[in-house]
Amino acid sequence: MNSRMSTKNLLQVVVLALLALTVLVVPYLGNTYLIKIVINMCILIGLAASWNLVGGLAGQLSFGHAAFFGMGAYVLAIASDHQIPYPVAFLLGGAGAVVLSCVAYPTFRTSGTYFAIITIAFLESARLLAVNMEWVTHGNSGYIIMDSFRSNDLFPYYLIALIAALILFLTWLIIHSRFGLRLRALNQDQNAAQDLGVPVQRYKMLSLAISAFFCGVLGAYYAKYIGFIDPESVFSIRWSFDMIMMSIIGGLGTFFGPIIGAIVLTIMSEIFRLTFPSLSLLAYGALMMAMIVFWPSGIVGLFERLSSKFQNQKE
Repeated sequence: MNSRMSTKNLLQVVVLALLALTVLVVPYLGNTYLIKIVINMCILIGLAASWNLVGGLAGQLSFGHAAFFGMGAYVLAIASDHQIPYPVAFLLGGAGAVVLSCVAYPTFRTSGTYFAIITIAFLESARLLAVNMEWVTHGNSGYIIMDSFRSNDLFPYYLIALIAALILFLTWLIIHSRFGLRLRALNQDQNAAQDLGVPVQRYKMLSLAISAFFCGVLGAYYAKYIGFIDPESVFSIRWSFDMIMMSIIGGLGTFFGPIIGAIVLTIMSEIFRLTFPSLSLLAYGALMMAMIVFWPSGIVGLFERLSSKFQNQKE
């Protein structure tokens, strides 16, 4: 058993090292296209890891996480107009998302299908507010970030790689902490966890606040990187859908699940964008249904089962 665990841990370290090495090497290839793909992949990894805290560990299927992403983007845009340094603006974007998550607190009085529907309504409400509060958000006209990152600069590339790495590190700590264990407990049986003294509502709210902060920081980076945002782009349910899909494909509640899911989704999206763009949503839906029906534990769970089977045959 110990040898299995040590082999598994060693393999995880090797995978992370190879991933980090790949990210570091890509800029030296001089391919702008690859650089943009990796930047997008890092954003998706961070978003999937953030959502996984609520949807994977705590078991709350939220479709509203794009609201936190959009909040971070707009906070950055407004902060830029007031010449606030972008590192501070990134943190403010995360803080703004946390404040918004407090507004979403009543949604935790529901569960299952009702919770999912309410989070969709929550996201749509945030989008409509951004559309109608033109004196703050510029409405459908969009918001131009005057001091956005320069497209030919490698700094944004390394910055998002660092942000994604920090989010992954913090989520790893949470997953392997007592807090993460209690989130798993309320995911398995909320009533039983409450009977054992776990403050269910408090833990749900705390997991949502942490997840929202990460999404807000990533939204702020996205606004700074793209240089232009509008309600339709940053409050789109597509962001939430991507977070859910990446976590399900990779493996809900696991550390490597969001990473693998983001890599698979990035590769798929680029292949279909270059070949059959009109079939991309159909392919995503088919893949998600296949994972839910045949491999509900995701690619990570599938790999662990195959690895365990191989070890048993070897012994």
